[in-house]
Amino acid sequence: MSLIHNRLFVRKGHKSSLAMCTALAPAIGYEPAAAIAKESYKTGQTVRELARNQGVLPEAEIKKLLDPWRMTGAIGSRKRAR
Repeated sequence: MSLIHNRLFVRKGHKSSLAMCTALAPAIGYEPAAAIAKESYKTGQTVRELARNQGVLPEAEIKKLLDPWRMTGAIGSRKRAR
C-alpha cells in the first residue's frame, strides 16, 4: 500500500469507525455515546450522521469533537497531509 493509498484509506476509514464515539462521551455521556455506537453498527450510518440526526450537540461541536486531526494532535499537519 503506497502512502497515497494509505492516506485515502485513513480518510475513509475514520468516518465509519465506532471508536469515534469515544470523543463524544465526555460531552454527551457514556450511555448516549454507546447507544450511538450500537446504532451505527446496526445501521451502517456514521457516528457523525447519527449524532447530527439525533441532535445530541450543535453541529459545530460535533465537527470539532469528531475531527480526527484534532484527536491525533496533527492539527498543524492537516494542510500537508492533503
